Amino acid sequence: MYALAVGSGRHVKEEVKQALSLLLSRGSSPSIYAANQSVFALEEMGLYADYWISLHPENFDEWQKQLTYWPQRVDMTDKRCCFNGLDDHASSGAMCVRKALMDGHTKIIMAGIPMDAHHLHFNDTKLWTTANTVFTSFVMAVNLNPELDRCVRSMSGLTRELLGEPTLEWLTTFN
Repeated sequence: MYALAVGSGRHVKEEVKQALSLLLSRGSSPSIYAANQSVFALEEMGLYADYWISLHPENFDEWQKQLTYWPQRVDMTDKRCCFNGLDDHASSGAMCVRKALMDGHTKIIMAGIPMDAHHLHFNDTKLWTTANTVFTSFVMAVNLNPELDRCVRSMSGLTRELLGEPTLEWLTTFN
């Protein structure tokens, strides 16, 4: 089962296109898990999230006013949803990955989730000041949860350096 975890990184649209191209070459249409405002980038591309994930559920109602559809909202603030080792410094993008794993997906591509302060958000020019803390927490989660290393790849940034880039070979290997 394939999934696409989508964040709000500056190059999210290009990364989603590349990831979908790779997945569609396998004849697979993935489930899409979108973090926070990445639903806007997806909608601009004519794509729609199956699940809308956030660690900031208080913003859902305001964001919803800007959408033309109603994705299924998932509040991931419940600590039972976290990975082992992932503390209060989680990201909504990482929670997309967690939800996809909880739903049984075995191949998950992260797009627009570089977890790097220098890869700004697609809709914001402010530096992500907590990126290093979030990434350090994610590294700990990867070390404590071997399924992340097996099941997840990333299109960019520090998460790609950590987990590797998705390839056709990786997509076709059995987990």
